Amino acid sequence: PVDARPCMGGIAAKQEPGGACFVLFPGPKIRAEAELDCVALGGHLATVKTAASNAIVALLVIATPTAFLGGNDLTTENAFVWP
Repeated sequence: PVDARPCMGGIAAKQEPGGACFVLFPGPKIRAEAELDCVALGGHLATVKTAASNAIVALLVIATPTAFLGGNDLTTENAFVWP
């Protein structure tokens, strides 16, 4: 279901047709700080599940040298998983 809250925050935000809201926060940050920014808005680091989500995330970060996504290899080095 589409979230009724407005998709806003950070320095840029975009909502995909399926309802997910993606927000870009200013940096630099470490991963834990980035996650805390997302949690403060009621979310988590981005999980890319569709081509539409990937396109939106790509547009948001195009001019950003680094960005964090939800996928990580925190448990096992070089074994990336989505939360």
